[in-house]
Amino acid sequence: MELTRNPLPDAAGDVRQQLLPGRHFTALDGFRGVAVLLVMLSHFIKTGGVIGDQQPGHLLLRGGFVGVDMFFVLSGFLITGILLDAPKSGAGYFKTFYLRRMLRIFPLYYGVLVLAFGFFRYPGGDSPWWFVGFASNLGDAYYGRWLHATDGVSIAHFWSLAVEEQFYLIWPLLVYLLPPRRLVVVSLALLIIAPLSGVLFFLADNGLGSYVFTLNRFHTLGMGALLAVAWRQPCYWQRCQTWALPLSVLTGLLTTVGIMYAPRWGFFSAAPALWAPYLWGSVLVLSMRPAGRLARGLSSRFLVFIGKISFGLYVYHSFFENWARQHIYEAWLVPALGGGRVTALLVFVPLAYGLSIALAYLSWRYFEKPILALNRKFQYR
Repeated sequence: MELTRNPLPDAAGDVRQQLLPGRHFTALDGFRGVAVLLVMLSHFIKTGGVIGDQQPGHLLLRGGFVGVDMFFVLSGFLITGILLDAPKSGAGYFKTFYLRRMLRIFPLYYGVLVLAFGFFRYPGGDSPWWFVGFASNLGDAYYGRWLHATDGVSIAHFWSLAVEEQFYLIWPLLVYLLPPRRLVVVSLALLIIAPLSGVLFFLADNGLGSYVFTLNRFHTLGMGALLAVAWRQPCYWQRCQTWALPLSVLTGLLTTVGIMYAPRWGFFSAAPALWAPYLWGSVLVLSMRPAGRLARGLSSRFLVFIGKISFGLYVYHSFFENWARQHIYEAWLVPALGGGRVTALLVFVPLAYGLSIALAYLSWRYFEKPILALNRKFQYR
């Protein structure tokens, strides 16, 4: 990923060195890598029913769902930055953006849908069109439960991709029409409105709707957009850096407590989601300090590699998860280890990670990367 803009004035001192045109931040690849690893853990750790949903320690292990919030903050930051830097003259602004997004998302997304609906029995309870139309999150919110499109595999996690696509429908137009100051106002409004909307769903006894409904997730995307604007204003970015560490510590503690001590009915409660934009927004700011420890850690070769294949990892891991649970954990590991489900889980989780990473890498190398090479034909001009 590259973050580019016009040369900046010298008044911002050291901040200017971070905002040089064409600067590539490998730490943001690592940021994405951590996000997908957390989401995968939250799914794999539930295998076999060993990790419960009441004990604080168990809930913390299952709390990797916060990785989705990391994705949204990073996506809001990068997408808004791309749109802010893109020339607004001519038709290329919209055409280029949407063609590049389609090349990135559609082949893998619809390829997996074809596999899901083509090779696994469709039980007929929920319409597959929720998934085909990038609206599965709306179906989840409407029914108040996860949609189950096929037997044997899970594509319920596609709800977050639906939120992203819905964001892409409206955000390019807003960035095109509004000056940065107005965009800041819109982003701040989302930070207020989205949690309130989530609370309304929660009060209506629709905890899942509070978690997946489009508007309820726009506070994290809005935080990313807010930081993208601040990034292009050195004095504001410097303020973000000043407050990032204390804010990340405070919101990190609040989020941890919210995950560990929320009752079962509050799994999708507002507590972790409420602080998510501030926690991951501040962590993102800290990760962009080139000399910082966090940036160095996130720039490790392993995390950068995971970040590079993260889209495939996210798409495939849950699709693959149910099969592995049935055919590796239940049919092989548990009997082989004398019925010890905890021991089997300790073996299964790293094995599931390894197999998922291998599958995602092969997909990246031989399927996604050749398609993404077509992006060179669609440049912003």
